[in-house]
Amino acid sequence: MPSKLARVQVRLTPEQYEAIAKISKQARLSMSRVVGDIIEPHLPVLRSAAQMLEDAAAMTQEARSALRPMLDANERKVQKAAISAYRILAETEAAMTKARAAEGPAPAGRAAARRKKTRRLSPR
Repeated sequence: MPSKLARVQVRLTPEQYEAIAKISKQARLSMSRVVGDIIEPHLPVLRSAAQMLEDAAAMTQEARSALRPMLDANERKVQKAAISAYRILAETEAAMTKARAAEGPAPAGRAAARRKKTRRLSPR
């Protein structure tokens, strides 16, 4: 069933794309969902920035000059949030890789799974 959510096209560096693709594959989520999940916790900051830009567009040059320090502070918040999201992505990727390595290879078919479940009490 197609989603009714709005869509946006995003340009990513190869490194950004690779990180999103790895998380998407390991978490079995669409890349779109991963990006949306990254943005979601930062929505209040984004709304604040959008409102400030709307207000700035309606102001005089003098008022814009007074607003500049607040915009700079908000930009720093967004940058910190982006760095935080990137760290979460990296930690998630590392944890998933570690968990997969601890699981070891999957058994090959039913017979292998049965052999793995049953312990022999005496040698053959």
